[in-house]
Amino acid sequence: MSTNVMQPVNEFMIDFDDGDYYKCEVARYLPRYYDEFGHYTIIKDWCGFLEIGKIFDGKVFTLEEYLKWESRYLGFLFDLLDSEHIDCLYPFYVGYPLQHIKTDLKKVTPPINGIKGLSKKAKYLRNLRIGQRVPRNRWLFLFTFLLREMGAVELRSADSKVLLDIGENYYIKLTSTLPPEKLRELAERHHLYLNPRSKESIELYKDRIL
Repeated sequence: MSTNVMQPVNEFMIDFDDGDYYKCEVARYLPRYYDEFGHYTIIKDWCGFLEIGKIFDGKVFTLEEYLKWESRYLGFLFDLLDSEHIDCLYPFYVGYPLQHIKTDLKKVTPPINGIKGLSKKAKYLRNLRIGQRVPRNRWLFLFTFLLREMGAVELRSADSKVLLDIGENYYIKLTSTLPPEKLRELAERHHLYLNPRSKESIELYKDRIL
């Protein structure tokens, strides 16, 4: 994580051994293409919003294709939080790379409409504070920016039993109270894979694609 981080007040500090507090990950990447070290290196694939316009497997990665996957990730996140009966979240880490947003957006080919509006709305991240209540009506906006890696925010439920880290390399890292079978069901509903680099997933999906 970035060193550009506000210090949390005591009641929002989370004490985990070695900082390894995410138990699962969810992603669009096919399990069969992970190598023995858990790296997705066998085929070249896109891993973020800023790669729109680049060529992968002989095809241009389009905005339409990106938005299709972004919608699936958002659907998974809302289904997860609904299943956990959560109606608000709290940041326990907040980074502020806002100075890079306009520059990064200009790198996208073809240009995307509404860059000015997006940059203005991104000021919400600048004002976000550790421990601040983030109600459901802010989730869509916040999750979208995190998936596009326009901010670095890690979120928790009020009881810290549900944790989320969204967006880096187009993974969702999480800890949940739901059983693995339910998490896998939610992921598959949106054409995503639970723990795609695990041996279990590699075996489970070796002959099928969601």
